[in-house]
Amino acid sequence: MLKVNTLSFGQLKNAEHVSLFTNVKVAIDKVTLTAIGLPEALYKSYKQALDLEQDIVNRAQSSIYTQEMKDMDDERDRLFRLIHLRLQECLLAAPGSETSQLAPTVSRYLLAKYGNDVCTLPYQEESAVIAGFILDAHNFLGDEGIEILGIERELAALETANRKFADMYNERVTEKSGTDAELTKKLRGETEEQYRLLCSHIEYKANLDTTEVGQTCASLLAIINQLIADARLRLAVRLGK
Repeated sequence: MLKVNTLSFGQLKNAEHVSLFTNVKVAIDKVTLTAIGLPEALYKSYKQALDLEQDIVNRAQSSIYTQEMKDMDDERDRLFRLIHLRLQECLLAAPGSETSQLAPTVSRYLLAKYGNDVCTLPYQEESAVIAGFILDAHNFLGDEGIEILGIERELAALETANRKFADMYNERVTEKSGTDAELTKKLRGETEEQYRLLCSHIEYKANLDTTEVGQTCASLLAIINQLIADARLRLAVRLGK
């Protein structure tokens, strides 16, 4: 039986929570409500809950964002984009060269997973994703591959900038803790409840509908499970597991 995988949503920070459920909404938008037989009322309830939560999170984040944090955020964005460009250039390397031999790994495990849109993510979510990117770069390229691509200094600098930004962010969050806390908790719960209703519909159709709607729901379910897996990995990275 096809099932949507579970995740401990309570362990997610507010930005991570909003990002995950926004990604689910984007996935639904791409396949369309008609294609999965989703009632419009159910979708609107989910979107409304998510929009309210997003508004509170955005207001809370803007209140903690300092100029020093902005400068460090700009620096890590610059470094990430520079490394990302180097990885893209790897795909154009002359056939047979050491660089070209890394192209399949770069394409499958780095470029396919991390796009330039990483720099547009909510602050703390970006910290988690960049940490995952750095970990994947080391795991899949190794020291030799990183040296061949000439990104060892930039990768080390990105890790430092990302850590400094995360430290600044966490310090400011601690200072501002309690702001809209109860309201955010309530809104998170509402988003999760509407998400569960969506998942119930998708699971039902994926398992019992033999038409194209059921097949589309099965594909959507797989996408949602990948989003859950990615969120679980980023959570593990942040928690140091």
